Amino acid sequence: MSQNNIGGSVGSCPASEPEPQFMDPAPEDPTHRIEFHFKLESGQTIEDAAGFELIHPSGKKEKGKLASGAFERSGVPEGLYQMKFSYIENCSWSTNSGIGEPSVRMEVYTGGFPDGTAVTFKVYTRFHSRKEQPRAKVQASLKHHYACGTFHYRQEVGERAGGEFVFIVEVGGKEAYSDPLVIEPYSLELLGGVQQQLKRLGYDPGPVDGIFGPKTEAAVKKFQRDSQVLDMDGIPGFFTKRELSQS
Repeated sequence: MSQNNIGGSVGSCPASEPEPQFMDPAPEDPTHRIEFHFKLESGQTIEDAAGFELIHPSGKKEKGKLASGAFERSGVPEGLYQMKFSYIENCSWSTNSGIGEPSVRMEVYTGGFPDGTAVTFKVYTRFHSRKEQPRAKVQASLKHHYACGTFHYRQEVGERAGGEFVFIVEVGGKEAYSDPLVIEPYSLELLGGVQQQLKRLGYDPGPVDGIFGPKTEAAVKKFQRDSQVLDMDGIPGFFTKRELSQS
């Protein structure tokens, strides 16, 4: 029996099914998101206006700043990131007390700031108002994370001798307060004490150095003259010291 082909050839089934065709999968995103959050134990967020250095896994470095205690970055490679903050480690006087008109060194130790960063020391009387002008202002720069300056205390004419002083140090947008420095006056039994009391009363004996020079002698004479009960001999003897102590 024959089979007639009408309108075409006779088809045949293939020996096996064709392999399915798959599309290439979408490439995975190789980038990631990093977040850092900083808070105090009280829950208050930490602000850092001076910023920090973000070190990437590749070693790349970039500057960053905290906003409401947080730092975020998207589209970065996976790996270990480090945040290197700049900070003031400690600031202090070279001594916590002095007498007369001492010169005292101010010191600051830092971390994360480069050498050459500007440093400003501002000295105020203790319990000062920031609206006041500082008693002294000293400029310096960091070297090996350290800087220092010197405060030369000088009693002003008409001012009580001594007192308590603090300094504020400013480094790269950050600041810190020192502990107080206490400066005591000399005893009136000493010539330095006579000079300090003369200054307090408005008589200028020159520097408080314990040296009886012509300026100190002139100040003693003026005080003796104004007292109207002392001999104007320019000598700070017993009676002159007694009047100074009672003035």
